[in-house]
Amino acid sequence: MEKKLFSWFAVHERVIVWGIAAILFVAGSIITITKLAALGYNALDLGIFHQVVANTAKGGWFAMSIHLHSYFGDHISPFLILVVPFYAIIPRAETLLVIQSAVVALGIFPLAALARPLRPPIRLAVLFAYAASPLIHAFITFEFELLVFAVPILLAGILSYERQQYRRFLVWLILAMAIREDVGLVALGIAALAWREGRSRRWSVVPALLGLAVFFGGMVISGSINHEQYKFLAYYRWAGDSAAQAFGYLLSHPWMI
Repeated sequence: MEKKLFSWFAVHERVIVWGIAAILFVAGSIITITKLAALGYNALDLGIFHQVVANTAKGGWFAMSIHLHSYFGDHISPFLILVVPFYAIIPRAETLLVIQSAVVALGIFPLAALARPLRPPIRLAVLFAYAASPLIHAFITFEFELLVFAVPILLAGILSYERQQYRRFLVWLILAMAIREDVGLVALGIAALAWREGRSRRWSVVPALLGLAVFFGGMVISGSINHEQYKFLAYYRWAGDSAAQAFGYLLSHPWMI
């Protein structure tokens, strides 16, 4: 019986992958739109992004009144521009929520490709683990958050990494880091993995340099825009009181990465 089940899965794997994606998208869209109608979004992020995207669509690039500076004073997120054309078609907060559900659903495709070398029962477990993950559900339902867009992009980047498609890997990685400056930390993690696996220097040095430039550069640019300091530096207070101090600390304590 078990052998027949996994044989059936191997034949119908593509349909199953598309089915999981469709369920995540449709269910996520319905739940989030219902939550919005019930005034359940009270953590500010949806309101902030809705205003920033609406202003950008009208030519006020990354402008908002919630904080008295550009959105880049919070996070460096040029990727947000790619959301604007979809919002321009239906300029409503619901559009952002539907796009976010679609993005999370798309993550199943590079994940399925990554799992393909595994045995059918393991592949099936991986797919259902993604679909049933509380983290994935939280990504969809908690708030609208641009960082969620990194999920399918980073999975696609890891797929290119596994296939040793260097140029494609770099494109995905750079696109992911355009979502938010702290995705640069993921680039550092991938660089460490490449070094541990003994890959050529371009797989470790280039992602490491890009990650450092995006993360620390984003901190500096954001602080200069809000005329204070990087708003989320408190999360990295263990490394120093400024971007320069944190960078110096990590250079002298590389194992902390």
